[in-house]
Amino acid sequence: MHHYLVGYQQRRAIARTTANIKSGGSLPLASFVHGLFILASILALTPLLAYIPMASMAALLLVVAWNMSEAKHFIRTIKVAPRDDVIVLIICFLLTVLFDMTIAVAVGIGLATVLFIRKSINLTDTARIDKSHEAYGELSDDMVIYDINGSLFFGSAQKALQSISIVTPNLRAVILDMTEVNMLDMSAIMALESIKDNLAKQKVALVINNLQPRMVLKLRRAGIRFKPGKMRFSRTLEDAIACANDMLD
Repeated sequence: MHHYLVGYQQRRAIARTTANIKSGGSLPLASFVHGLFILASILALTPLLAYIPMASMAALLLVVAWNMSEAKHFIRTIKVAPRDDVIVLIICFLLTVLFDMTIAVAVGIGLATVLFIRKSINLTDTARIDKSHEAYGELSDDMVIYDINGSLFFGSAQKALQSISIVTPNLRAVILDMTEVNMLDMSAIMALESIKDNLAKQKVALVINNLQPRMVLKLRRAGIRFKPGKMRFSRTLEDAIACANDMLD
């Protein structure tokens, strides 16, 4: 009984919200005025409302439900949306019809979160720059630049930074160009710390280039900070290459 009452109250709240939006209401005051209007109608028109046939009320509810469903938008979304979004939409729709809106919303948020993480992982990558790349000029054989793009978090850090741990025998300096990195969580910090320690053991210098100041502060708090001949931060690639050459000398 309690479960039924909660679902009934949720449907009523959605119906009121839909009516407000379709009437042009955009402020929290609209819900307050709507509630006052319903209260006044119930108090003043209760004797008359008792004469409304239940069949008419059922038809009215069907019309409201149809307008709330936005069938045209639903069908268009299925036709043009990416496959993953369509799957989430259909699952949420079925859960709402078969079980309850609360369950559908919870499952939908969970699925959307998983899809977002998967897309972020796919967008994050690390590319080793060719030594003759026109944007970087000629690099010495004992120096390498990795261009890191995207968000580094628990889902993507290991994948993006895995290739950096592979050190060739003649390598003496590694430059991480992190200009396009927009997020850094604890998993990425631990991965960078592991890379720093691994390179230090093999006597390979590390330069982190153009990382946002707030992320540099995070690395410094974790112990990844300037060390003469081993670790440096830079603001431009020219500066990074100069720092690497200086440490090599």
